[in-house]
Amino acid sequence: MLSFLRLCRNWLGHSTQYTFTKNFMSKQAFNHFLLSCQSGVLKVKLCRELQAPVHLEESGSDACERFFSGLGGCGKTMTSRRNYDFDGVLEMTGDANTLEVFRVDPSVELEFRRHHKMEWFLAKDEDHELPDASRTAYPSDAEIIAA
Repeated sequence: MLSFLRLCRNWLGHSTQYTFTKNFMSKQAFNHFLLSCQSGVLKVKLCRELQAPVHLEESGSDACERFFSGLGGCGKTMTSRRNYDFDGVLEMTGDANTLEVFRVDPSVELEFRRHHKMEWFLAKDEDHELPDASRTAYPSDAEIIAA
């Protein structure tokens, strides 16, 4: 694909009736595509050397945007911070890495639901054999005031 785009770009450069602005993608989009292809090839080579599985869907700018959106606001760690600097990102990255370790550890009883929000799976922690709570077991308002 990259070779085809380079040939097309070269052909447009020598053409007299076609222009880059009307008949080709923007320079920024072309450079982004070029860097994405190079990054993908390097990742495949590294995974082959390490004999690790290749997950190309976890690379690129989308993975970075998902990571950074998980740091701020109501993301994975619920920081209630919308703006953060580089030091803040370094601080929050430790929490994000810990959550990823928990996500893949079968001994940790966390359930990661849609949009990667962290929630305790309460059904495992509650004792369902107990009777439902009753307001009659609580003292009355007068008994509370007297105490």
